Amino acid sequence: MKKITYIISGIILLITILGCSTTTNFTSYPADAGISENIKHTYALPETVLKVNVEVARTETIPGPYHAYAEDLLGINSVPHERKVSWRISAIHLETYQKADGDRFYVIQSKK
Repeated sequence: MKKITYIISGIILLITILGCSTTTNFTSYPADAGISENIKHTYALPETVLKVNVEVARTETIPGPYHAYAEDLLGINSVPHERKVSWRISAIHLETYQKADGDRFYVIQSKK
């Protein structure tokens, strides 16, 4: 019984050792190197892109036709006397995402 256990353990160990070893070597080259034979994969390194969305609010102040008389006749002090436009940032949203870097393409070639 012990012999069968040793034989089975030896077979499992042998399969594990052989399964972990590599039989093919691969080399990585830049995509513009002109390597075209035995190409297995083409890959690109990732590039992080930052997208910024800015929401703004535009306020336009237009004086009324009787703005000059508002303080004297109505007692209102905060009446605009000139036309103006003002802008205000109401929100900023940042977003990141990954895309393939166009300058970093590589091919993997197998050595036999």
